[in-house]
Amino acid sequence: MAKVSSDDLGTESIGRLLIKQAVPASIGILVMSLNILVDTIFVGNWIG
Repeated sequence: MAKVSSDDLGTESIGRLLIKQAVPASIGILVMSLNILVDTIFVGNWIG
């Protein structure tokens, strides 16, 4: 993952900056959602 420096924030296009910020955040949200889904399945099978 490329670092976004303060120089990039003033010179780079908004679309490219949005992609640099949104893609890692979206991947993190997806991983957390999968973790919650798997946890729900396990808890539902053994506790419920």
